[in-house]
Amino acid sequence: MATRWGSAKGENPRSQPFGEYVPEAERQWYGTRLYAGFGAAAVIDGGAMLALSTLWYESERVPFHWYSESVNALDHSWLDDWNTYVQMDKGGHLIASYEIARMVGEYGRWSGLSDARAAWLGVGVSTLFQSQIELFDGRDAEYGASRTDLLANMVGAGVGGLKVAFPQKTAWFDLKISYAPSKYYDESISSFMPARAVGNFIKDYEGLTYWAVLHPSELGAPHGWPPWLGIAAGYGGKHLAHSISGVGPEENTHVRQVYLSLDFDLIRRMRPHVPSWLRPVTLLLEDWHLPAPAVEFSSEGVKLHLLHF
Repeated sequence: MATRWGSAKGENPRSQPFGEYVPEAERQWYGTRLYAGFGAAAVIDGGAMLALSTLWYESERVPFHWYSESVNALDHSWLDDWNTYVQMDKGGHLIASYEIARMVGEYGRWSGLSDARAAWLGVGVSTLFQSQIELFDGRDAEYGASRTDLLANMVGAGVGGLKVAFPQKTAWFDLKISYAPSKYYDESISSFMPARAVGNFIKDYEGLTYWAVLHPSELGAPHGWPPWLGIAAGYGGKHLAHSISGVGPEENTHVRQVYLSLDFDLIRRMRPHVPSWLRPVTLLLEDWHLPAPAVEFSSEGVKLHLLHF
């Protein structure tokens, strides 16, 4: 018999451990868990938006406008700020939306929702949360809402939703991130903790690398290929001034970087062996690309990294 929100129950329904897939027919419906999650998310969202509005946005509030209409606009077309920082900001929006959709969708599945309903929940929450930030940007005199940010948000949420809706069919790929503070990171601007510290990290574009990971073991790799070993393609940038501190090179010539690397998918393999209360943490950390050898390609040539962070 099907529940209103969840999937059909089998004769011995059970609650799946968080982050561990259980077939829909074997899941128990936990409405209280889902609604409690809604309440907690609302409180967290309210706190986060209050922190943003008071600690992050310090410029004059103006009527809603697009970035192309702001005082800092370099491009007055619908592309808004697409051509800044070699699209590293867009990659950040995509990855963040992907993670939110995936985590919220997993919570929905843990509460007993079917894969499809859990996916829609994740996509909806991710889109709503990220759209609030664009609304704040649109009211700030120095910023402005970005159409391309909204597009990146929707793409990231959609991919995260697909991972929830079709876990077996999408197991062959993941999106990941890695970070090491760049020489432009300025700790002195993190005076309002933790909001400024978090902002300092996400705006240190040179220190960030975004990864698309392929898992050969899920695609019929030759016998003996380790299930934890993947192939990763990364994207980053060089000579990117820090967009909060302004610290950066005198000649702000941005350079795109593409990487080819290995991926060690070890945290995912550890999840079944850690306490249940730690599993949400491992679910988030598994999308952190661990340091690995990499080859970098850019307009400045080819470079070998023994370990790229």
